[in-house]
Amino acid sequence: MPYHSSHNNDDVKLVSQLPLLPFNTSVKGPAPQYKGEPGKDIIDEALEFYRANVLFKQFDVDGPADKLLIYLTLFITQCIQKVEKQPAKSDGQRLLIQLAQGQFDLPGAPKFPLGGLVSTPEMNETDLIRNYLRQAREETALRLVERIYPDGKLSKWWAQFAKKKFLNKTM
Repeated sequence: MPYHSSHNNDDVKLVSQLPLLPFNTSVKGPAPQYKGEPGKDIIDEALEFYRANVLFKQFDVDGPADKLLIYLTLFITQCIQKVEKQPAKSDGQRLLIQLAQGQFDLPGAPKFPLGGLVSTPEMNETDLIRNYLRQAREETALRLVERIYPDGKLSKWWAQFAKKKFLNKTM
């Protein structure tokens, strides 16, 4: 059984049926600052649950935070695939920041990985969801680098997940 987010019942704004959950970050963007227990924001959950959740082919969504957890899990997989052949931390970090800041599909786009779980954003919410997801991607990439390059070299233990496909989806 996959791990679900503890933030499913949080009272936060939804855009395209994705929650704008707070998280700790130094990256500029619209995400509110997380005021809860350290190490327990949505990005920490995605990183902590990644190795278990990525093995599942099914994931029952218990709430809106699970949708963001799925999105971040797919992004983490994309990150690991991107740095799989980059043994140096500096090269991996550069690639992940480029990936996080690069173009990506928004909810409602044909190639958005959570097609049936989200809706197209309202015209006035498009920039908000784009900036929120970009901020979440950048913060996830920054935290991921520290985990997959613990000694400045790529961890083989993390690299093995490059071949896994969470829910048989890719970004």
